[in-house]
Amino acid sequence: MKAIPDEELQRYERQKSLNNYRHCIEYCCQFVTQFQDEKSWFSKIFHKQNYREEFEELNLRLTQCATDLNLGINLTQIFDPKLDVSDQVTDLDVIKSKLDEVAELMIQKQDEQLRYIEGIEQDMEARFTSFKYQLELAIWKISDPQKAQNIAEEEHGFLHIPYYDLVLEECIGQGGFADVYRG
Repeated sequence: MKAIPDEELQRYERQKSLNNYRHCIEYCCQFVTQFQDEKSWFSKIFHKQNYREEFEELNLRLTQCATDLNLGINLTQIFDPKLDVSDQVTDLDVIKSKLDEVAELMIQKQDEQLRYIEGIEQDMEARFTSFKYQLELAIWKISDPQKAQNIAEEEHGFLHIPYYDLVLEECIGQGGFADVYRG
């Protein structure tokens, strides 16, 4: 087996350390930028309140990368824990000043969820009614052979979509006998 020269091994190790550092920085940026979204930052803070463990983990990973690269960087000198506490107090003051905005965003989020749930309930009701209609139609066909013959002829004559299977989106017209919907 051929031995790897020291230069090549050092270059490989340095490349590996640089790649680890790059991935760590990318992860840090991704983590921090998740709070930039105007609509969802409040829910992240509301549900989690404090991301102290995550930031400590990021600092630990950055320290490990700095050690691997022999950079001699001490993150505790760069990131002052007292300043972090001060920043937390400032952040809480900002959140307190925006309580109305946060509450409004929470109401909007809840309304979106309720509309989604109501949509599911309406869909389930329509499916139930459709299944019930199909079962009634099958019973009619079995109980009255003449009616079954008429229904079969109607089904071959045109596309038959039961009313219960339609999803009425928008009323596009009204007449003397019926309303016209886009569906």
